[in-house]
Amino acid sequence: MAPKETTKIVIHYGGARAPFHAEVPSDETIGTVKAKVMETFRLFEGATTFYDLYLDHRVLADLEEPVGRVAGGRTKLELQLMKQYHG
Repeated sequence: MAPKETTKIVIHYGGARAPFHAEVPSDETIGTVKAKVMETFRLFEGATTFYDLYLDHRVLADLEEPVGRVAGGRTKLELQLMKQYHG
């Protein structure tokens, strides 16, 4: 059996002292990664506050999209977590 493909992830958040680093299976979803980051940075979404992940100034809106597809063949993804306000 071939080893499972992985993608290294670095997520920068302005409110954190250091970026989030992880190596995740390439079939893991962006939503799962976002949940891990939110837990690590102790962030919570509410009625008027939410967080989006960005790649190259583009919001990653499909939380079911696999990390490997977002990476597009790259072995490392550098993302930004941005706080948003609604309403």
